Amino acid sequence: MCDTVKVRDFCHILDSKLMMFCIIVYLTVLSLPLDAQIFDDVYILESQGVSISTSHALRDGDVTYLYGQFFGSLDIGDFELEHVGSADLFLMRLVDGQPEWVFYGGSNGSDKAVDIELDDDGNIVIGGEFWLEAQFGDLTLVTEGSTKSLFLIKLDSDGNILSHQSINGSGAKNMNGLALIGDDVYVNGSFSDTLFLTATSAVANADQDIYVLKLDKADDDGWIQHYGVDGKSISVDFSWDAVNDQFIVSGEYLGQLAVAMDTIDINTFDQDMFVAAFDINGEGLWLQKAGGQFEDFNEAHCLDDEGNIYLTGFFRGIIGFSDGSQINTSGIGNVDGYIIKYSPDGEKIWARNLGDLSNTEAGTNISFENGRLYWTAYHEGAFNIDGIDFFNNESSINGLVAVFNTDGILEQGIPLSGNMTVIPMGIIPEEQNIFVFGDFQGKIELDQTYTSSAFSSFHVNIIDLISSSSDIISQNIKVYPNPVSHTLQIELDQQADHLAIFNQQGISMYQSPEDRLSHSIDFSRFESGIYFWRTASGARGKVIKK
Repeated sequence: MCDTVKVRDFCHILDSKLMMFCIIVYLTVLSLPLDAQIFDDVYILESQGVSISTSHALRDGDVTYLYGQFFGSLDIGDFELEHVGSADLFLMRLVDGQPEWVFYGGSNGSDKAVDIELDDDGNIVIGGEFWLEAQFGDLTLVTEGSTKSLFLIKLDSDGNILSHQSINGSGAKNMNGLALIGDDVYVNGSFSDTLFLTATSAVANADQDIYVLKLDKADDDGWIQHYGVDGKSISVDFSWDAVNDQFIVSGEYLGQLAVAMDTIDINTFDQDMFVAAFDINGEGLWLQKAGGQFEDFNEAHCLDDEGNIYLTGFFRGIIGFSDGSQINTSGIGNVDGYIIKYSPDGEKIWARNLGDLSNTEAGTNISFENGRLYWTAYHEGAFNIDGIDFFNNESSINGLVAVFNTDGILEQGIPLSGNMTVIPMGIIPEEQNIFVFGDFQGKIELDQTYTSSAFSSFHVNIIDLISSSSDIISQNIKVYPNPVSHTLQIELDQQADHLAIFNQQGISMYQSPEDRLSHSIDFSRFESGIYFWRTASGARGKVIKK
């Protein structure tokens, strides 16, 4: 079983949504760095003077695939990646913290990897976009019909190219995501004018339609289903709901969009969000809108075990829903993040904004595992979620990771801090590990301080963001009383060890002065809430302060 996380590429975020990055001057260093012990398995992808963005990740057992864009000749371990155009794409296989191989290439334009999936044989299917003529090793791809085309390339587990296909058309086009169901490949995105496969084509109804297509096979012609009425519709995230046998597409639109018997219009002249479902043949099932008087942005969605849908992104002003309810930012001038929950048939269950009275807070991704929601975001300035404060200097943009229950209540939060820019792009929760990846510039505080003058990428396991519902991870260790009012006793089973206590933000609250078998910690000075303990050798658990 593999876990995959996908969000919009870094250039899109920079160009259309985070233009403040270009004008903020970062001068100060955060005064309260995190303790090193909450981070493990840190991998920093950086090359002197070269900007890199790891916008996507997939894990398969102990193997991690990282992929994104780079903007100059790049060295990754022993691999030298030649730079062709504005932005080239890379895909790397990371094993035990080291790159095993790197697949890369591009054209003179700005190329990108969009999504990745593994088939039943362990082969890798990567989809993306290229301009005019692109080179990937010995493979040359050439556009047809316009200056930009879409591609899918299948690689074996050693990174060798097995097959490839292109999707062409006469107008603008993009790929948003792909899904593998058996040996069939499905693709989602947006296009204008025409879009064509080998045996079929489609003509857009609006300036830009969303589409779902099935690729041609040797024994089976593909198909294209598309939807649009007026204006532009943009797909952002795409997934297959195997429980309810439907594709889920979320995105944004400006104008009018119709799916099945549902038609939605924007509220004002600004774009709104949508979420829609399609069957295995690409036929529309339902459509819902979310929007208000200002622009609203969708960044990602995830599905839980029942097929409920959770959307995240950011907005300004109001998001209104078909049931008449709404959520609001704290002020017209600021931007808040949000999480919205829909049922598998498109009914809104709950929605909440995540932000404060001023500045910017924006969700970047969301994942589901073990009955919990794992949310990544960035924020400018300090803000509070359910009584937990996330601090920041006014001159910096920092990241955070938060854990919510399926009712949208915060359970735990950990900051990702730096002195310039830290943007977590996604999160992959597993049974005992929580992997987070993203981009940073300047300094980032993980297991140590890492510094980069250009944008670089990080991949880290947050070992104290515990996904288990049990209070103690190491069952042979005695922890009592729990809940605790005054003194907590932790008795290790065999070997004296160093011990630390962290609060829900990941801030170190206690460090033992020496290695001990028995630790007594004064909890009377701590506020009520959930705390986490960890030994230097890796045993860990959580405790509740009354």
